Amino acid sequence: MNPYFVGILVPFVVSLMMRKLENMKQRGFPVDVGGERGYAIRNYRFTSPVETAWEGISTLAELFEQSCKKYAFMRLLGTRQLISREMEATADGRSFEKLHLGSYEWLNYGQAFEVVCNFSSGLVALGHGRQERAAIFADTRAEWLIALQGCFRRNITVVTIYASLGEEALAHSLNETEVTTVICGHRELKKLADISGQLDTVKRVIYMNDEGASAEVALTENRTNWKLVSFMDVQRLGKESPVDADLPVSADIAVIMYTSGSTGMPKLYLTGFEMVLEKVNEIFNAYSLVDAKGGLSKKLFEIGYDRRLSAINGSWFGAWGLEKILWDFIVFRKVRAVLGGNIRFLLSGGAPLSADTQRFINICLGAPIGQGYGLTETCAGGSFTEYDDTSVGHVGAPLPCSFVKLIDWAEGEYRVTDSPMPRGEIIIGGPNVTAGYFKNEEKTNEVYKVDERGMRWFYTGDIGRFILMDALKLLIVEAALIVSPYVDNLMMFGILASVLVVQSRSEFSEDELLSIVTMKNGRKVACGTQTGALLLYSWGHFKDCSDRFLGHPMSVDTLLKIDEDTLISGSEDGVIRLVGILPNRIIHPIAEHSEYPIEGLGFSFDRKFLGSISHDQMLKLWDMHELLESQKDASNHDNEEMDVDGLRGRPANVGQASNTAAADDFFADL
Repeated sequence: MNPYFVGILVPFVVSLMMRKLENMKQRGFPVDVGGERGYAIRNYRFTSPVETAWEGISTLAELFEQSCKKYAFMRLLGTRQLISREMEATADGRSFEKLHLGSYEWLNYGQAFEVVCNFSSGLVALGHGRQERAAIFADTRAEWLIALQGCFRRNITVVTIYASLGEEALAHSLNETEVTTVICGHRELKKLADISGQLDTVKRVIYMNDEGASAEVALTENRTNWKLVSFMDVQRLGKESPVDADLPVSADIAVIMYTSGSTGMPKLYLTGFEMVLEKVNEIFNAYSLVDAKGGLSKKLFEIGYDRRLSAINGSWFGAWGLEKILWDFIVFRKVRAVLGGNIRFLLSGGAPLSADTQRFINICLGAPIGQGYGLTETCAGGSFTEYDDTSVGHVGAPLPCSFVKLIDWAEGEYRVTDSPMPRGEIIIGGPNVTAGYFKNEEKTNEVYKVDERGMRWFYTGDIGRFILMDALKLLIVEAALIVSPYVDNLMMFGILASVLVVQSRSEFSEDELLSIVTMKNGRKVACGTQTGALLLYSWGHFKDCSDRFLGHPMSVDTLLKIDEDTLISGSEDGVIRLVGILPNRIIHPIAEHSEYPIEGLGFSFDRKFLGSISHDQMLKLWDMHELLESQKDASNHDNEEMDVDGLRGRPANVGQASNTAAADDFFADL
């Protein structure tokens, strides 16, 4: 036999066999568990949930110390110094702050550990007691992690608070958790000073050393009697007066975590001792530039993409080996440079990826992208696709620390006995399940359960199914979209979920869809977009929009139907507009809420008043009769020529009588 032929054939056959074996791998196994009747699976590598992967390590403080000793000279925390700031305007009239940053300055593991120890000792020097709680109220940065680990070394429970939290929620969070020390950035320091009179327990504030922080520091000193210390001064105090660590045990509470929540005050989670996709949008922007340029660049991209897609989908006639290297160099190298060019693996967990999006990112970046499923209540993790799993449309098998179980959801007729796949509510059990909701025993008892075997379960409220793949019945978790009053959360993971309940869906839109109403007696669906365009879909024909019209200078964040032909839009520019549908036209701006984006619109029960809300944390009520009567003359002019500032409606005086008959006549005319 020709040796050249053997040299080509043998690697081909071996690779084919290895690929088939990999595709046949069973990643989830059924497992017998206690508690409510259901169908549970575990990770294929472990028969019981893993509590720690390192012998003798049971807390985050111990793990951090071990890592710092093992990797002492490897880089850990990189910070780019701020050179200057400037405001820059875009072509569409928006403005944003542009930062000019210097090169990265790195702390290796050993240096970071030294800083953490100094900060920990500095907390003692400031007088922070072991039983007191500390809050971190800042954006993510190196000091955030240093403060967290510094608190852990003194067994101090940390309260984490989003930097974007409003004043009312911020005061509520700090008071409820009885925080005595707050660690914050200079912008957050001003927020604290503004609500200082509402805070009952705060004694000390540690502010991060930022350029321009002096004004906020002076303001806080004048308004409060707090002990105000810079982050660097705390480190200096600790270095001068070091103390031994007071490490926690695994049963201690490490974090009380506030989340923004969707309604009302933020919820807290008690977390015992336990990856982000950034700038992905720029990848799509890079493709958009290629698409707009056309010509040879576009053709090469399409050919290279199709060849790689064939290979990833399992075809041996796709681009492999040298051809793959060629396409990477010619086409995808510049795309990968957007993220630095060194990405080896990506994780997506904040929102579901469609199969097409997952494949697009995978090919353009040349790295596997996995999807995961979990909640704050489960320390973020529950299931995750593995590095070598190239399939799409699911969120993987359980993590080694978790069991994932489905139980019957009778109201929706989803049962674990369904054929061919078990379906039901997803519950997650294992050591990663948090302790519960802080000071909310009723809610904790509702969704956290401990079975007769001692396993702690969290009832997610999400609906999912185990899907069977190939003849080996590979079990993978997939969450489905269920629209029902019985389910608290609406979740969909993977494109396969659409076969469960979604009757139809549109093709991928270049516009990000933000708002929706049905019009024309249900025959048309209007969608507001990020670009300011309104898309119209004909009911039953969702593959592509039937009409697209412009007119809003900024994104259309909310829509409210007046009647079958007319709606009201709320836009990012803070303007409320009257819009006609078929014929499509922006009839007129009718009011301006504020300079902030309008987040929601709603009518009173009698439609006498229009309510609007925005990021200015204010509800405004508008008298519809006065609002629209004042625009009758102006409505005869072309909308695009209008001066919005001269057409501002005024909020209604709720206590003042209004002309209801006139308002009724207006709506009747519409």
